[in-house]
Amino acid sequence: MYSPRVERAIQKAGVLHQTQNRRGTKKLPYITHLFSVALLARQYFDDEDVFIAALLHDSVEDTAYTKEELREDFGEQVCIIVLGVTEPEGDMSWEEKKRAYVENLRTASRESLIVAAADKIHNLRSVTRAYEHNKEQFWCDFSGTKESRIQYYGTVVSILHERLDNPIVTVLQNAFNEYREFLQS
Repeated sequence: MYSPRVERAIQKAGVLHQTQNRRGTKKLPYITHLFSVALLARQYFDDEDVFIAALLHDSVEDTAYTKEELREDFGEQVCIIVLGVTEPEGDMSWEEKKRAYVENLRTASRESLIVAAADKIHNLRSVTRAYEHNKEQFWCDFSGTKESRIQYYGTVVSILHERLDNPIVTVLQNAFNEYREFLQS
């Protein structure tokens, strides 16, 4: 899977997200999330474009990198995959952004759905582990209510169950079950 193109994507992700950290009780460099998502996606779908898109899945959403730059640097297919998992820009509430993301998943490519599943698996697992002993801090660090978060992730899992025939969906379901238990405990 390693190629000059993958190396360029690793470098681009590192530069674009170099000042960002993950939310959590430990301030981990954001690149840890991107590598985790890429490795999860690679485990369930062997495709260089998917691997690159997983590394860059938050680049358009969370940095000044544009979809035009992404397309020019890594091609149309990577751009389509990334845009399939990108929340809309603008001044929107957490709930509005999540509704738009869910609607996007309803028509996103299979490759985008793999990246979405890998992203959500890592998000759910890392949040559950990071805050298992400090739930109060979780609610300080994250938006949305318990009910809205359960509904959002439950809807994502449901769409992926309907649209994606891949074992990654089972892993996502298990991560969601643990997350839901964490929120309800």
